Amino acid sequence: MAVIGEHRLTTTETSEQMNAADMLAMIYTRHLGPDRIDQDAALAWVNTALAIADAEQDPTKRAFYRAFMRNARALVVMHRGDLKASLALVEESIKIADDHLGERHELHRTVLLTNRARVLLALGHHDRALPAFDEVLTRDPEYDALYFERAVAHKA
Repeated sequence: MAVIGEHRLTTTETSEQMNAADMLAMIYTRHLGPDRIDQDAALAWVNTALAIADAEQDPTKRAFYRAFMRNARALVVMHRGDLKASLALVEESIKIADDHLGERHELHRTVLLTNRARVLLALGHHDRALPAFDEVLTRDPEYDALYFERAVAHKA
């Protein structure tokens, strides 16, 4: 966190500030010990990243940033306990990517699809989670860990 803070002091580049805000959000939502996790700080940082993403002038970059900062917000919202809002954000992210990115950023899009499958599983929508996992594995059959997650959905 100190390194990210130092970096923020050295740049006025919007994409750098956006990425730093996203990194801090991820640290606060999932990478600290249980006694230091701070979901309010995570939400504040991801909202900053999202505001910067939405203000990007280049339409292609804006679409990419909008999709993936919403996906980041979905993770924070999920950790805050609102799975339905998390799923809505992931679905919005996927729609932005589908509508504006064409076939670009295949690896990044796999992340979106994986997150949709995970949130569906967390919601208990096993009938929807299974085909969501299958879609990711069709695109990336080497994603070993996802086979285990899909197995959890099968078992459920």
